[in-house]
Amino acid sequence: MLEQEIDRLQGPGFVDPFVQLAFVHDAIDDLAIAEPGLLDGEWFARYIRSLDELGARIDALGIEAAAEAQRRGHDRDRGFFSTKAYIKHHGQLTGPEAHGRMQVVRLFELVPSWAQAARTGEVGVAQTRLMARVAANPRVHIALIESVESLLADAIVLPFDEFERRARDFERSADQTGAETQAQRNHDARDAQMRQQADGSWVLRATFGSLQGAELNEVLAHFIQAEWEADWAEARSRVGHDASMTDLRRSEPQRRADAAHAVFLAGALAPGDGRAPLPTLNVVIDETTAEAIVSGGRLDAARYGNMICHTQDGAPIDCSEAAAVALWGHLRRVVRDATGVVIDMGRRSRLFTGASREAVLLLSDRCLWPGCDRPVRECQADHSLGWKAHGNTVPRNGGPMCRGHNLLKERGNFTARRQLNGDWIIQDNDGEPVS
Repeated sequence: MLEQEIDRLQGPGFVDPFVQLAFVHDAIDDLAIAEPGLLDGEWFARYIRSLDELGARIDALGIEAAAEAQRRGHDRDRGFFSTKAYIKHHGQLTGPEAHGRMQVVRLFELVPSWAQAARTGEVGVAQTRLMARVAANPRVHIALIESVESLLADAIVLPFDEFERRARDFERSADQTGAETQAQRNHDARDAQMRQQADGSWVLRATFGSLQGAELNEVLAHFIQAEWEADWAEARSRVGHDASMTDLRRSEPQRRADAAHAVFLAGALAPGDGRAPLPTLNVVIDETTAEAIVSGGRLDAARYGNMICHTQDGAPIDCSEAAAVALWGHLRRVVRDATGVVIDMGRRSRLFTGASREAVLLLSDRCLWPGCDRPVRECQADHSLGWKAHGNTVPRNGGPMCRGHNLLKERGNFTARRQLNGDWIIQDNDGEPVS
């Protein structure tokens, strides 16, 4: 019997997986001693992408192995009562990693096109894991089948943080009731406490819902910026114009702690009427979503890619909470049109900057330069068509850019243009896009 099985396996068309694994290991050994440092910029970027594609393909094989273990019954008679337990043991995985793989198994079963894209390395591992977590919500399955090709295209071509935002927007619009319930649970579970440790130090722990947390984060961010500016001014007065980041007298964690202390002191020293000047939290929302919320209508999951409901820095806000923004004195609802231009900023004036600059910074939650994660609160309002080129100082002709990239552009080496669809493109002097 055993000999017959061996003959069957070694018959025509049989591919021995261990022989192929040996080839792969040998190829990786050779790759490890290659010299990517000799590649020019364009080929080195391709090298990075190719390695990621290889990793995605290998990960997809691991998912298919988990699916095969599930099909076989995962050795239940030997005490592995779930596929998760089986692959966790044999793959020496953590519990969360094994759970994530099983979520991907179910995603591949539900969406075969996603499985195929993963096998070819078109879609990354992180994107697949994220989509698997979204697909684990059974209330989004119908909407997922209807929008999956669009979601897959987004996963392939968009930066991860942008795809993550769209995936989350899809989920909360496809399962609006679940999103509102979760938002309420988060708000109900809010807590803050300080406890003294045995060594005399104190630990502050706090949990907030999306809107309240975003508001506090906005306040804290401005206090952190104030602490940084104080350190920078002190370093320049001590060292001179050659001062650098290494000359700052406090570390970033220390400045954050001192900023939190300053927030508490500012609250304690506020005027008796409780109307101390506070930062304004801008909640950015698109026209269609705003209209649906105000009218009590349902969100359309199919337009997840155009859905906007987050703070100026990109922190997602539950749409049901966004409806109450106009009722808060230090919050403001900001509405964008279909191309992303700010068309309504409410009545509240922010204390830190002028309205025109603020409208420009509301166009994005990060620096517009590809790959830059600098949050918008640390960016400058930059002209698309520069002032020297007679560019108008209006929101449509501006966008946020961090100081370093703004200087790089203004030196004449690069240009930034906002296209009619609202997307930005950065080009070098030869007209080649930075990507």
